[in-house]
Amino acid sequence: MLLYIFILEAVLKLTAYGPRFYFFVDWNKFDFAIIIISVLTISNKIANALQFNLTVLRIIRVARLLRMIKASKDL
Repeated sequence: MLLYIFILEAVLKLTAYGPRFYFFVDWNKFDFAIIIISVLTISNKIANALQFNLTVLRIIRVARLLRMIKASKDL
């Protein structure tokens, strides 16, 4: 369910800012990569056809949380 919210957010930002300005911000690039990786891990057919290692991709999704913790000065 949360993935759909993130996809909607990315689509709205892409529509509002346009691709050039959307991908100018590093956080947006990172979010977009996480969304693509998440979609690939959910779709086993695509992942198996492209022979991705799903465990590695799931671990990469945790990188967003770790990056947010590192960037937060309050923690």
